[in-house]
Amino acid sequence: MAAQLEHSAEVIKVLKNGGAHLDFRTREGMTALHKAIRCRNHIALMTPEKSPVNLALFLQTLLDLGASPDYKDSRGLTPLYHSAMVGGDPYCCELLLHDYAKVGCVDENGWQEIHQLNPWYAKRMVEERQG
Repeated sequence: MAAQLEHSAEVIKVLKNGGAHLDFRTREGMTALHKAIRCRNHIALMTPEKSPVNLALFLQTLLDLGASPDYKDSRGLTPLYHSAMVGGDPYCCELLLHDYAKVGCVDENGWQEIHQLNPWYAKRMVEERQG
């Protein structure tokens, strides 16, 4: 639940210090990273001037505390795939990739993250990977 609250980086730190498991999964198999990506990206679409910075700080906190960027939900999708799927902030994708999120998650239609990204960002990502 804390993953869905605004300005919750400090709450997550307190919960972690109290023994909370950062990669705990919901019935849908989602971790805090999945939930944050899904929840915050919807907020980011409505209020882009505030949310991307808060989301990036929150994701960085989860990753710094040891949350895995590669756990898959019940549909077999990673937080990176969810970020691409909901049109998330490119910086959040970069944060996940910086923490070694694996690229190449395949959904039930055979699509990967790159298929979900907006065309401009997908081109930029491919160009950066090619050097």
